[in-house]
Amino acid sequence: MKFIKDVSRTTFKLCQKKIRRILPMICGIVVLTYLLTYSSHEDDMIVGVRKKQLGINLEVTSPSVNDSQLSVTTDNTTIGTTPIPVNPAIHFPLDIDLKQSVKDKIEKNIDVPAKPINEHNFKYIHKPLKCEFANIAGGINMLILVKSGVRNVFLRNGIRDTWGENLAGNIKLRFMLGYSVSHVETSKREAETYNDIILENFVDAYPNNTLKTIMGFNWAVTECASARIILFLDDDHLPHVNNIMTHLRSLNDDDLDSLFLGYRIDNGKIYKGRHHWAIPRNVYPYKTWAPYLRGGAYIVSQKNAKKFAVAFPFVQYLHVDDGYLGVVALKLGIEPQHDDRFVTRKRDIMNNKASFVYNDYKHPHNLKMGWKVVKNAKS
Repeated sequence: MKFIKDVSRTTFKLCQKKIRRILPMICGIVVLTYLLTYSSHEDDMIVGVRKKQLGINLEVTSPSVNDSQLSVTTDNTTIGTTPIPVNPAIHFPLDIDLKQSVKDKIEKNIDVPAKPINEHNFKYIHKPLKCEFANIAGGINMLILVKSGVRNVFLRNGIRDTWGENLAGNIKLRFMLGYSVSHVETSKREAETYNDIILENFVDAYPNNTLKTIMGFNWAVTECASARIILFLDDDHLPHVNNIMTHLRSLNDDDLDSLFLGYRIDNGKIYKGRHHWAIPRNVYPYKTWAPYLRGGAYIVSQKNAKKFAVAFPFVQYLHVDDGYLGVVALKLGIEPQHDDRFVTRKRDIMNNKASFVYNDYKHPHNLKMGWKVVKNAKS
């Protein structure tokens, strides 16, 4: 019995020592979790208190989710490798002949015979000057729109110091941001310094990614109409601009004007429940997405961009932006075109020098290392 008591006493003392060692670590984790949670919800809390004082319209279109959306392949998901028949098998509001209505609007200026259900009623806080491209013989004017989190200042500066620096005169770079109460002055200084920030008065939050994308399409069509091609990128992607331009120059006029090109996902899974990509069944009742292009990097022609811009007000909002574009493309009869070169992880950059885009650059230092490889590669 005495032996058991001695062992118990010794064990208790050891546990006390370990607890004293571990307790500061546990407290640190708790405090860090609180700070991260507070930071992620900071804007929403301040917006609720100061909305009237600021005198601008701030909106979050759906419940806040704290993550960046990336397309994934799972179970029943397949990668697009061959042309797909475009047919409106998915019925989604508005269930109208959108393809014909958009064509009539663009070609004949006939209004779409329906009331908009997804009007983009936001105002620019910062807007760059209209695009002016240099007249380069045989050049194709391309606008690069980078979807960026308002807090990612250092990553944007990394882009400006690497692949975004000294772009050819027929290529323009702009960043798409949302609004943050805590970053008003930072965004203002950045916009005034570089004149490359497109920012409207919707809150910079994951559920508003589609708003950011719509803003980019609208700006490209109205303020940069002389761009024949638009490259959409996430800010953690490194493009091989020379490879992209070489490919574009290899296409004939018809192929250029019909581009909606990227890494296509067929039968992409619709998440339900509490997943951050979740779409309620009563909003979108299907088990899979229409074929779509992975949102990290894709190319769209100016002609197709105009069709999307006209169509958006008549297609119900979905916060998963690449899936939403797939639905709109299906309604417009635009085929998402697949190319493997739009997805290459940064660790494979040395072995895939013919790729269009390398992804997952979360830090400016890594971006600079990747840029050295791209810059010195023969294309």
